[in-house]
Amino acid sequence: MRNSSCYSGASMRSWGGCSEAFWTMNLRILLLLVMLAFTSAGVGHANAQGDDTNAGPEPRQKIHYQIAPQPLNTALRDFALTSGLQVSFPDDVTLGRMSREVAGLYTPEEALSELLAGSGLSFRFTSVDTVTLERAGRSILSPAPAGKSHSPAANASRVPSSESPVAVKPVVVPEIVVKDVHERNEPDQESVKDIAGAVNVVTREEIQRARPKNADEMLRRVPGVNVLDEYGQGLRPNIGIRGMDPRRSKNILLMMDDIPLQPALFGDASTYYMVPIERIDHIEVIKGGATVLYSPNTQGGLINFIQKRIPTTPMFSTTNTFGSFNLLQSDTQYGGHWGNFGAQLGYLRRQSDGFRDRSKSQLDDFTMRFEANPDDRTRMTTNISWYDETTQTPGSITPSQYRNDRTLAGKPNDEFKGQRGAIDVTASREIDAHNTAKIIVYGNVFERNWYIQDQAANGTLLSTSTNFLRKFNVFGVMPQHQFKFSLFGLDQQITSGVRYHAERLTDITGIGTAGSKISRTTNNADLESVAYAAYTETAIRLTEAFTISPGIRWEQVNQSRETMNAVPPAGGNFKGYKTTQGLIYGTGVKYQLTPDSMLFGHVHTTFRPPTFANAVDPTSGTTQDLSAERALSSDVGIRSILVPGVSAEVALFRTEFSNQIVQQGSRFVNAGKTLMEGIESTVSLDWGEMVRPLQGFVTRGSITLLRPKSLFGATDGKDLPYAPRMTFYGLVGYYHPTGASIEADAMYIAQQFTDGANTQTENALGTNGAIPSYTIWNLRFNYAPPKAKWAIFAGVRNLTDESFIAQRTTGSFIGIQPGEIRNFYGGVSWRF
Repeated sequence: MRNSSCYSGASMRSWGGCSEAFWTMNLRILLLLVMLAFTSAGVGHANAQGDDTNAGPEPRQKIHYQIAPQPLNTALRDFALTSGLQVSFPDDVTLGRMSREVAGLYTPEEALSELLAGSGLSFRFTSVDTVTLERAGRSILSPAPAGKSHSPAANASRVPSSESPVAVKPVVVPEIVVKDVHERNEPDQESVKDIAGAVNVVTREEIQRARPKNADEMLRRVPGVNVLDEYGQGLRPNIGIRGMDPRRSKNILLMMDDIPLQPALFGDASTYYMVPIERIDHIEVIKGGATVLYSPNTQGGLINFIQKRIPTTPMFSTTNTFGSFNLLQSDTQYGGHWGNFGAQLGYLRRQSDGFRDRSKSQLDDFTMRFEANPDDRTRMTTNISWYDETTQTPGSITPSQYRNDRTLAGKPNDEFKGQRGAIDVTASREIDAHNTAKIIVYGNVFERNWYIQDQAANGTLLSTSTNFLRKFNVFGVMPQHQFKFSLFGLDQQITSGVRYHAERLTDITGIGTAGSKISRTTNNADLESVAYAAYTETAIRLTEAFTISPGIRWEQVNQSRETMNAVPPAGGNFKGYKTTQGLIYGTGVKYQLTPDSMLFGHVHTTFRPPTFANAVDPTSGTTQDLSAERALSSDVGIRSILVPGVSAEVALFRTEFSNQIVQQGSRFVNAGKTLMEGIESTVSLDWGEMVRPLQGFVTRGSITLLRPKSLFGATDGKDLPYAPRMTFYGLVGYYHPTGASIEADAMYIAQQFTDGANTQTENALGTNGAIPSYTIWNLRFNYAPPKAKWAIFAGVRNLTDESFIAQRTTGSFIGIQPGEIRNFYGGVSWRF
């Protein structure tokens, strides 16, 4: 029998079972016009019938609650004593979860909603005085698909199957509608774990406690993720997953709310923009192409940033951080819901002198968000943003400069200017009990100009500069349909969709005087990609415990390059074309070994088309005879709650390429072969669940052991560049009921090579040689009193002032880029 808890005003604990039906995924092909018709027809139908959906009994009388933030298990006991209700739940649903403060006059429904906000739990009344907690309609380790199982009202009317041991028998009572996590506008942090593969989530609680300067700080916590520092600003991400080269994040897929972030996703996935962490609720990391729902560049994995939603109650909030090197981060928001409409305006200002000479930066980010819920089946969201960044980029320094003063600038005249405007609209509609439709329409314009002083091969600065002026235009449409049905008495679901994605890059290169933004154009080209995709993925539940998830995806990419030079080269201007297509397919498997343990695994192919530079010869316009890079990726693992307070996940993974694009002489060919395999693991310990006097102490750790190998040519058997064989992250924290907390964490990165030959000895310029291992310690303090609407915080990054090399660079920047030195910060936030 599985443990469960039951709190009431008179009794504290009972034992029994718990039924937690979980939903899985299925699929059906849906064309764009059909999808649009579904959505528009559904909205019209909703407007006609939506007024009757929330009928229910009169709310209960309000009483005064005073429940401090504390372990959820204890908070539920206090709630039961105050409300007089009986609260029943399986023991494990509260493990490692903290409650919010509940202070003031509330109905029991309002108080419990507030208490559970952000926990991923919902509740239902199984009798007039009994409340049962659930994981929003899913099993402990198999989250439900979005759009169905997060309504406590719906859960109240669902009778568990006879196979599930349930401690509390539901009683048919008048339906009580209570807002759950989604209706409270806090995105679900667990549903992504429905994917049969290694998945990690950086939670909103982690982000709130860390008060990070940028997303890099949070991603370093994820096993398998390697992040290279660049000037300590985190403005241009360099992220790799499972041994993939992290430079410019071009070997992973970056998204925000399922929308691609890379400005030229199919032409050149290099990333020069990073979403400000202040806008993010939580971060999802899906490893090794474990699903066909997303593509391309998922061979290492993908990162999906999930934005914060508009608060239910209108409020003004501001968070201001001050720190070393004249750091200022000021994030101000105002918004809320008025009836079925919500709106929020936000402004972020971030500025710093940087830890190096000539590394000043300033960033302004304006956002507008609108939400409309015409009825309980329809949601429409619109995001509008404008981002403006100006940064001095100090370049790289020599080994002797690094040893004597790593804060020096190697390039005193370089500057980066970036501007990005974006708009997206998402509409979702639950058409009926079996069909849900969603469509995302997105577009953005990104202009980035980088003025870089030239260097001779020996590193000497020249009087000229090369100015890279690039403008990206992106537009896309992504309809999706979910079909739910029952087969052999088990819930099934099919997910299918199509995507149209178009991008255009205007690429201008000019030569000018160092420090000047005026230049003579030497190259002018338009590069375009138009990509089409269709996919279907299903999770077939063969038994209550066993699910397989086969999927298939078709991709076609049409690329073109046209030169428009005022002074054409000897062969004249040209326009060249390249079409690449392919199938992505695979399957995942999940097996609920016990109610607290799940086995998972997958095998998938991945797809990465040739870049602009490889698809069409940039000098002649000749179409290159190249195929998309294909990888076979797999992993197998287990995710488990070992004992109350101890959870763990471990996965073995393998990714193998047999046709990477490499240069042989003057030609590019599909001949590269590489192998990345290893093991990654995370462990979380909530000491208070094991030893009561240690309530509030938490320890977390993650480790990755990697073997990244080249399997061809002169580098056969050598490690891949920027692929450390070991990374480790550990955290120790204490969280007191008064709202005070302290966290210390450490990150260890093993030695990395910077070239395929695995050169160990550093050369005179610092451009080559191994990067020694290093460890970074950080310390944080937070204080948010339970009754207050303010909080204060402070911290130290790189506590021990570790001296480490972030990158070795060539080309435009010759030498060593040092990692960020020790720095302090502190701040205050408040809301009203």
